[in-house]
Amino acid sequence: MTMTGTNGNLNTNKNNFPTTVILVDFNTSLDSVLSLIDDHSKIISFDFESHKALLEKKIKHMLSDDFTNEIELAYIQKQAYYFLEWYEHDSIKNYIEYEGINLGKLFCDEIFGFIVQFLKKFHEMYNIYNSYPNAKFITADPLYDIIHSFTDSVAQIKKLDKNYILAHERVRFNFKLGKRYFIIFLSRSSYQKLKGFSEKIIHFLFGPKKDFNKKGKTTLLVEFNTTRFKDFFLSASNWPLNLMFYGRRRPAIWNMETYSIIKQSKCKVITLHALSSKDLYINAKKNTTKIIPKIKSLWENDQIFDSFFSFKNLSIWKFLKPILVKLIEQRIYQTIFEIELTKKLFNKFHFDSILVMSEIGFIEQIIINQAKKLQIPVIHLQEGLTWDTLESYNNKKSQGAFPIDADYFIVWGKISEKDAIVNGKTPTSKIKVFGSPRYDSFLVNSKNENSNEYILLATAGPQREDIHGLDVYSIEKYESDILQICKIISNKQKKLIVKLHPSPTELDVTNLIKNINPQIKVVTTGDILPLIESCSILIVMGMSTAILEGQIFHKPVVSIQSIDYKWGEPEIYKSKSCVVCKIEEFENYLDLILFNKQFKEELLQHEHMFLEKYLSNQGSASKTLLDFLTKI
Repeated sequence: MTMTGTNGNLNTNKNNFPTTVILVDFNTSLDSVLSLIDDHSKIISFDFESHKALLEKKIKHMLSDDFTNEIELAYIQKQAYYFLEWYEHDSIKNYIEYEGINLGKLFCDEIFGFIVQFLKKFHEMYNIYNSYPNAKFITADPLYDIIHSFTDSVAQIKKLDKNYILAHERVRFNFKLGKRYFIIFLSRSSYQKLKGFSEKIIHFLFGPKKDFNKKGKTTLLVEFNTTRFKDFFLSASNWPLNLMFYGRRRPAIWNMETYSIIKQSKCKVITLHALSSKDLYINAKKNTTKIIPKIKSLWENDQIFDSFFSFKNLSIWKFLKPILVKLIEQRIYQTIFEIELTKKLFNKFHFDSILVMSEIGFIEQIIINQAKKLQIPVIHLQEGLTWDTLESYNNKKSQGAFPIDADYFIVWGKISEKDAIVNGKTPTSKIKVFGSPRYDSFLVNSKNENSNEYILLATAGPQREDIHGLDVYSIEKYESDILQICKIISNKQKKLIVKLHPSPTELDVTNLIKNINPQIKVVTTGDILPLIESCSILIVMGMSTAILEGQIFHKPVVSIQSIDYKWGEPEIYKSKSCVVCKIEEFENYLDLILFNKQFKEELLQHEHMFLEKYLSNQGSASKTLLDFLTKI
């Protein structure tokens, strides 16, 4: 079988088959590889990290991406969405239910990226083997196990001590010392220890009192961003409504601003210290002991899993099994503990409504399950600007963007309402068009003024849950486009600030940017809104809520299209309310914004018209939502 890559070029030469194919990924020791290279060997890299390492050592190599085409990529992504819902299989779900909660579903947000990445590697390996069926393969785990499924002509070499990190296994911690910004990563356990220490103080200052919710209705806010919902928090202090914050992942307070917001809003913060008791730990341990044998017996049903996890007519269960077993069994006690903790939360406090930003998060699923049992209304708030297209449906569904079990879905405007009804198949009875409580004060107070202080570049890195976000060529282009933007703006003698996206998987391009121009400021921490407010032009990599935020502050916005996820054209692009271009067109459009007054004014007019359609109740969305919560 001869494969062609996405560019249509042949990947192999039938008259010049290599005798040895060396397969390399992030876990391969390149020192072991160097001694094996000869004139008859080929090296194939499977990820961006190993590709960069090979380039630095000037080692000629191919990319595994060369062995797939767009049709195959679509097939892989479709299979990933199918495998993601393994926990819904009739022969499986009964083994992993506890208190009516499907334990497998709790982890879908964490495991999806791994499934997509694995299927991509497996499919590429399948095609590589068929391209070089007579070759000897040399590689390290985990690639060794995959290629060994197709051939015995494989040798194993040394691997590095690296493991695939699932989503949420580590937390990116950004901080600033003086004028310098730093990024460090903490393990989940280390982060929880730090958070637990801070919550002792938070409980003392803002923990709920016994008589807290005796008057008025009470709404529980689940995993909210205090800064982003500042207007909502502060408006609530003037309403007959009690706010209670519950964040097992996200803290309510992490700086002086959030401290002030919580204090002024009179919101009470429920931490472990408000719920902890001896019986809680006893029950969690006892119930964990009961369910472990049931879960262990599930893993013995290899026949069921082999049938379900069939890919290219081959079972991939043996590759996925260690990940699922590790994820669920190692965290089973903590999972049961969180469920028992939530039961205690609802036993101790009365809630009239629950507000969530997503229904796919670990804590959110547990909270919603308990709320539904008690018939407490669950309200799902639209989180941000989304791809309002049919093509993006599966991605948005996997991200929890549409309501699943919520009683109400609060959308920002008519465009989002149409998306929810037409693409998300959401019943109209669930939808409330209230606007966005995130932007009330900005919509009221922002002035149509443009600062010439600096141009702002906001990154939004490759989405690893989509196969196009794993493509090395796409990642390389994304990085290259950022650097090209920096060069163009520097050549025009304009000041530039780069705000990196806070995602743990975001590429840290700080050093590369500094090599182009050490005067460029790279910001890794803090809210982007103050930076947008003071910039002259906003440039956004791809499509993100930052585009809408730039428009709220009346800034000309340019969206650079680096990675094509095949998600269609969202309304914000169709509206011509921002410049949408490729890097080759960027300088021309930048000059138009800088020097063509008519072009700039027309762009800002389109922005204004789009905002009128996209955001309802401008300046009063918080009040509209609060009024709803007091009457529900």
